[in-house]
Amino acid sequence: MRKVYPRDGILLIDSGAHRAFAGHYWTAYEPRTYVSATNLGPMGWAIPASIGVQCARPERRVAVITGDGCMHMHGLEVQTAARYALPIIFVVLNNSALGNVWLRAHQFGPLPSELTSVPNHDWAGFARALGAQAFTVDDPAQLELTFRSALAANATVLIDVKTDKNCPTPVYDFAAGARAWSYHE
Repeated sequence: MRKVYPRDGILLIDSGAHRAFAGHYWTAYEPRTYVSATNLGPMGWAIPASIGVQCARPERRVAVITGDGCMHMHGLEVQTAARYALPIIFVVLNNSALGNVWLRAHQFGPLPSELTSVPNHDWAGFARALGAQAFTVDDPAQLELTFRSALAANATVLIDVKTDKNCPTPVYDFAAGARAWSYHE
């Protein structure tokens, strides 16, 4: 995505495991082009916030990296973006889980795993029903071309990216290292 996204494009990162990946791998080239709620953790905030950002900065491309759990919270706002023909790209990392919580909970057995899992919804179909264009990606090799197509559409577009939930974030390595380096016992 970074390879094809405009250098001055504004990216909003929603709260969840996807935020850890974006923070580790995304490169921002200008101030105020990478927006995250960091430690607050308000799931789904980036979906409606992107509408405000796009209205405030109509000359810039706006995209959101969010998760399927966040879509459960505020996904209906895709309809607002489509109704006003805002060219926002919503990239939904769809792992059928509340990923950030699931990564810890599933280690404690089947019940915590079940309680942090969500149904595998067709978010692309949902977006089309709300008036947006949509794509589904189930092979990482398709993501660049799909993101290019979304940029070219210059419309509200949702990309439903089917992912594996059992992918520890880069934060896990950092947290283990921080404990090893800590002066506190």
